[in-house]
Amino acid sequence: MSGMSDSDKTPSRKDYTDVRVRLPNRMLYKIEELRKEWGLQSRGDVVVRLFEEILSDDKDNLES
Repeated sequence: MSGMSDSDKTPSRKDYTDVRVRLPNRMLYKIEELRKEWGLQSRGDVVVRLFEEILSDDKDNLES
């Protein structure tokens, strides 16, 4: 899109919804391992990255 500045591409707080999830400890430990491995700031960032990967794979499968 032409005429769009970098700040226009950055998602704002209104583009997000907070979600609370109850997870087994074993999953939380794995999320924490991935957070460190990927150099991310928060566990939430790990969950977002995992969902992006899953949803990206689904999109690729549908297009094949």
